[in-house]
Amino acid sequence: VVVDIFIGKNVPAFVTTAAFLQQCRAGVRPGGCFVFNYIPESVPMWEKTRTLVAEIFPQHSLIEFGVNKVFIGYKE
Repeated sequence: VVVDIFIGKNVPAFVTTAAFLQQCRAGVRPGGCFVFNYIPESVPMWEKTRTLVAEIFPQHSLIEFGVNKVFIGYKE
């Protein structure tokens, strides 16, 4: 599952909700992964989103490209 949703440089609010991220996890087959391209609007929003993704995808990695943060979550 790949999420790369922007309006300009902003990620729509629904994309960083637990409900949306849990639906994404449900769509990942065992052995698959979730890729989420994210540009945080603020440090508090970044911290909140990073924590939420880590809760939903305990096995994950993070790649940073300048302002872009790319989460890769794994599902066994």
